[in-house]
Amino acid sequence: GKKGRGGRWAGHRPFASGAKELLTQSLRVALAHRDRHIGDEHFLLALTARPGVAAEVLADHGVTYAAVERVLWGGEGQARAG
Repeated sequence: GKKGRGGRWAGHRPFASGAKELLTQSLRVALAHRDRHIGDEHFLLALTARPGVAAEVLADHGVTYAAVERVLWGGEGQARAG
């Protein structure tokens, strides 16, 4: 990018592949629940659904996809997007 007004950088800033995948998964979760926005809850569900360090750390503290869905929507794995 180029420096724009006020010395700030302007231009296209692409997401890293992992961030883009998380955003895509968050959108799928939101759509599965018929939500019209992507909120923190959708990011949290997407994080718990993906393999990796974040999901492992959350699971070690009892934060799993099913547990988050139960707390948020009172169901057990109702609309897992995946």
